[in-house]
Amino acid sequence: MLQCGNCTLPMACGGGGVANACGCTPTPCLANGKNCGALADGCGGMISCGTCTAPQACAGGGAANLCGCTPTTCLAQGKNCGATVDGCGGMLQCGDCVVPGETCAGGDQANVCGACACVPSTCMTLGKNCGILADGCAGVLACGTCTLPATCGGGGAATVCG
Repeated sequence: MLQCGNCTLPMACGGGGVANACGCTPTPCLANGKNCGALADGCGGMISCGTCTAPQACAGGGAANLCGCTPTTCLAQGKNCGATVDGCGGMLQCGDCVVPGETCAGGDQANVCGACACVPSTCMTLGKNCGILADGCAGVLACGTCTLPATCGGGGAATVCG
């Protein structure tokens, strides 16, 4: 019997799959429960575990070498009403406006409660009783339909039953 000596860690005798030879078998990323970034292979080297698909990022959920995403909040975005994106492919419900006279985006800022600077017209104030019209504030009015035999615009006046 020959005594060939000892291997230096992390090497082990036969560890690379060859009998009576010092070696080491690198540990793959998935065996470590990891899926992104660079990781020690257990043999003194590094292995690449890949990249993440947006909107996820490596360690984005707070765990090293794992793809993840930490969703933002309505508060962090300065939003307080309606629905908005969470930055991770989902949606946030930011609530409703509770102050009388305020509407969501009423102050011309999306997902923020505010008072509308523009007073929208109504079908009645415009003297219209059928069809679809602009309200003068970037909105749309649905003024209804006519009762037969009258038709919308039939008397020669647009969006008036005749």
